[in-house]
Amino acid sequence: MLSILVDFNNVKMSRLFCKDVMEKTKYTVHNIDYDIWKYAVFESIYNYVVKFSPDEVVIATDSKISWRKLLFPLYKANRPEQRQKYNINWDRYQEISDSFTKELKEHFPFKFIELKYAEADDIIGSITLNSNDDHKIIIVSSDNDYLQLTKNGVQLYSIMKQDYISHPNPDMWLKEYILRGQPKDNIFNVATPLDYPKELRKPPLGEKGAEKMLIQGLDEALDKYVSYTKKYHDENGKGQLYKSTVNLQERYNFNKNLIDFNKIPKSISKKILKIYKNYEYPHPNQILVFLQKYGWPTFIDNITNVENRLFNLYKSDKNG
Repeated sequence: MLSILVDFNNVKMSRLFCKDVMEKTKYTVHNIDYDIWKYAVFESIYNYVVKFSPDEVVIATDSKISWRKLLFPLYKANRPEQRQKYNINWDRYQEISDSFTKELKEHFPFKFIELKYAEADDIIGSITLNSNDDHKIIIVSSDNDYLQLTKNGVQLYSIMKQDYISHPNPDMWLKEYILRGQPKDNIFNVATPLDYPKELRKPPLGEKGAEKMLIQGLDEALDKYVSYTKKYHDENGKGQLYKSTVNLQERYNFNKNLIDFNKIPKSISKKILKIYKNYEYPHPNQILVFLQKYGWPTFIDNITNVENRLFNLYKSDKNG
């Protein structure tokens, strides 16, 4: 059995910033054509069906809030600032995105999975880690987080590169990733205390530093405390003194809980697997209803081939 697990937010955002969808100069967005965006999103998913000929397609969708945010309030706290670089009406985007996702779910034999407090990472991670050796998986995302899963018949296909990406040692990659943190998600490296002031430059721990710790041996490298005494000015310009001591092993364990998919809470993983195994597709006639509504020539003019490819997804055992 072959499944493709699609990081849906990754697909939607990659299509949003296409030149055919968005008119922009640097950070100034002049117009977003959501009709073209809808077409581009659907075309992307359909093209993956054509390219990989899977037995099933899972569309993993982010919840509005993640369990990681509850564990670490600063998780992804940098995202709003990043989004503000573009004068996009994000409320409107979310409204249209939610509506279109609902449409796709009601018309196509794709397993749309969303769960409160779960991210696409959790959905893809839970399904992958609980699959058997006969279950081949292709994860579709440009997010390198999934490299940790690329073993035992699991591959990662990059949306941006339109090619497979891999690492010779996924387990070692994960350890390095935990050590260095995830700046894109505002997860600090293990040398940085969790209460470190945003006004201060974070202690460095790059690729060479992490490699040195791995060569030394993690148990030995993490068996120490690091102390900081630093002066800085807060956001109001007032002078402050920051003092803290961090235990590297404790910080590593904290990062591991956020990054390692094996640490996804069992309660969340069990609910994801239940939805996945008991998923019910809409009636096959809904495919034509959807395509007639939008009237996209690329698909309408080839409706027989399109339906035949998608009908194949109904033939697979819904329990995988």
